[in-house]
Amino acid sequence: MDLALAASYFDDIVASDAYDPAKTFLCQVDPLNLFKVDATAVRRREVMCGPSVAIPARKAIAIGGEIFLVGDASPDYFQGECVRKNYVVQGAEHLASFTSIAGELAGTPGVDAYVSVDFNKFMTDQRFDSEYQAQYEIFASGSETKPELIKIGLDFYLVKGERKSSSGFLTLASNLLPAPVFETITAKSRTYNPATDTWSEVTSSIKIFRVRYTEDFKYLTDASLKYERGDSTVHVLKSALTPKSGDKMALSDGTHNVLSILDSDLTWQCHVRHQ
Repeated sequence: MDLALAASYFDDIVASDAYDPAKTFLCQVDPLNLFKVDATAVRRREVMCGPSVAIPARKAIAIGGEIFLVGDASPDYFQGECVRKNYVVQGAEHLASFTSIAGELAGTPGVDAYVSVDFNKFMTDQRFDSEYQAQYEIFASGSETKPELIKIGLDFYLVKGERKSSSGFLTLASNLLPAPVFETITAKSRTYNPATDTWSEVTSSIKIFRVRYTEDFKYLTDASLKYERGDSTVHVLKSALTPKSGDKMALSDGTHNVLSILDSDLTWQCHVRHQ
């Protein structure tokens, strides 16, 4: 008797590729009660299938109208032959967009990916206020690549770190960003003319990415201008503007002065302070 074939006899649940529903396979699904396994316990399951079954490359499947992320395989062997493969799967309730700051500023579509969002902890930054800021663990399949920014509905999450969970999921520590995250502003580029001792201004309308300064900053030297309460970090596309210290930006909460600029690949990262 072929043990692998016998073990697959009761595989009667149809699963499909979440991104390509035409691709299907048969499996069994059971509850999973391993409390030390990463993910949201209420939506964890175990999927079992034959050794020859190929799990979709992006490791997201649909079963009975629900989407599940698929972890690493745990094979069962008998006399040196693989007869069964078991997978921890995690319910994925959101279709997110994996994107970047520069991509959003340029209007470039992100990569759609199914994810599960699990609250991690509250954080406070008393340099700003006493309000709690939420951090989440966002679970994606292990085949995905860490993004800079995740968009779910109207919300944006800034990815701060990544790790691979014991189940094989990509786990992203992500801070929920308070609105407004992206806005269109008026930037004033100021140029000094020493001959006439006057300033000239050129205004332009540009789209920016804005967060609290403590969310996204870097000190290159001890002489770098330090943070003060209310400071923000603003990213602008290099193709849209070349800012310099002393320029002004009219944000949604008032005019801000540009204090310093860092090169951030496709964008300029500006340290700004309320005027």
